[in-house]
Amino acid sequence: AWFERTVRQGRAPEELPVLAPAPLLALIKAARGCSGNQARALLRDGAVQVDGQRVEDPALTPPAGATIRAGRTWFRVDKRSGPNTTPQGTGPG
Repeated sequence: AWFERTVRQGRAPEELPVLAPAPLLALIKAARGCSGNQARALLRDGAVQVDGQRVEDPALTPPAGATIRAGRTWFRVDKRSGPNTTPQGTGPG
């Protein structure tokens, strides 16, 4: 079921990690656990989609409810904030 939905049909998995709104670069880094350079490479290579549309702007802040695909990693942006929902480096402090 998961393979059919995500690989063959190219659709988002039914359950996605949820992150608080932030610039796209910070979201990718948090979701994938990668460096800024790796996140920029995904953007530059066209491997990032917001709601099915390819994007390259690292400063873009996707709207709440957006589904994001960065390479093979899927996640969703939501207004909620709480444990494990704020990307590193974007919270208060």
